[in-house]
Amino acid sequence: PKDTIVKNRVGGKVSSVRIVPSSQSVNTGCHSSCISQNYDVQPTGATFDPSAIIVFKYDADNLPDGISEDNLYIALWDPVTQELTDLGGTVDPQAHTVSTDIEHLSFYVLLAHTRPASLQVSDLSLTPGQVVLGEDVTASIVVSNTGDLDGNCPVELILDGVTVQTKDVNLAGGSSETVAFTIPSDAVGEHRVCVGDMQGTFVVESPGLPAAFTVSGLKLDTDSVNPGETIIVSATVTNTGELTGSYPAVLKVNDVALQTEEINIDGGESVTVTFIVTPDAFGLYQVSIDDLQESFEVKPPVPPLPPLVTVVSSRPELSSFSTALNYDESTRKLIFARVAYQMKQTYNVIPGARLILAVYHNGKLLEQVPLLTLSQLQSDGKTGQLNYIPHAGWELGEYSFRAELYEGENFIQDTPVEKFIVTPESITRIVSWWTLGTVIAVAMILIIAFIVVIIYRRRDMLEE
Repeated sequence: PKDTIVKNRVGGKVSSVRIVPSSQSVNTGCHSSCISQNYDVQPTGATFDPSAIIVFKYDADNLPDGISEDNLYIALWDPVTQELTDLGGTVDPQAHTVSTDIEHLSFYVLLAHTRPASLQVSDLSLTPGQVVLGEDVTASIVVSNTGDLDGNCPVELILDGVTVQTKDVNLAGGSSETVAFTIPSDAVGEHRVCVGDMQGTFVVESPGLPAAFTVSGLKLDTDSVNPGETIIVSATVTNTGELTGSYPAVLKVNDVALQTEEINIDGGESVTVTFIVTPDAFGLYQVSIDDLQESFEVKPPVPPLPPLVTVVSSRPELSSFSTALNYDESTRKLIFARVAYQMKQTYNVIPGARLILAVYHNGKLLEQVPLLTLSQLQSDGKTGQLNYIPHAGWELGEYSFRAELYEGENFIQDTPVEKFIVTPESITRIVSWWTLGTVIAVAMILIIAFIVVIIYRRRDMLEE
């Protein structure tokens, strides 16, 4: 190539190169053959930087039998050691040349590798390793020619100890090829495959029972509907076989096919199929899927009910009852308990009703006070209230209030007990009417006695 530096063996300038055929014999060894003469390229020992390229031309028609162009190579011959160095080379089959890079000048020769063909088998593969009866298994191997010359050999496939297939394989030297055999599976069980020194196994299984279907559990979500309402029909379809299959579920209403649904079910599995029916005419309907039957009714609309008549009971009834304590705002002393109540009926429609306020002090009945009097009732005739003060005034302890409703002498209703505690801080001296009357009576007696005494004294004084 241009700009290559060429020097002789002592580093001097080289002005020319000579290629001279040499008569010196070359020991090619057992596995190579000369394709050309031995050439002495001079000056011997000259070097190239970068490398030079040496090219040998060959006649393809004159190559020895069994020699492939791919087996050609360029070798460097050392006359002193009598040894060849394989430099390889690039073969151009169109130009019929072999070329390689060299760094110095010496003896070169074009040779061909001539190792005899040697075919070897490797990489046995069985695909798939498990099949169903009737499916095919593919056995593949790699056949390689480790020699230099073309070669062929028969490759035998042995199944369960019997040769069942043979293929002739032709390979160029140094090449390889994948060879495949198709093995039909015609017997259930494990099978052994041998090719050369390699072996493998595959398993053939029974295809299983074909799909078979049963229908069960037919049901309706209701047994009666109105026209235009929907009814849901469902059933369970089971595949009792081992293989996947398709089942056409047909819904019939009154023996007429109304809907069809195609469902795929794996072997041994169950699927629920559902249909929606919307009848629009009155009557009794028969529903069937397979051999199962159910029925439902479409009812006419129900006529509207007559208006409700409200009847007011004349029996007295208490609707509310409450008590609330009232305190003096300045002294915070308890004055009275306000009792409020309300009846469900007005006073004029329950003339025989009696409402009694039962008052308890520390669990003992203290007194019973009539309620439901005209003086207590408000203008609505149902609501009333009473400001209650105990007959003897408030005392320490627990007070309980309960309203009791009677119709004549018959008890009708009472209320939950309402309680509160009277403490010393909440008591004030409030004189009851009974106490006030007693005080007045005692005072009048004392005044009369005092007047009598005075009259008697005046009489005595007059007599004297």
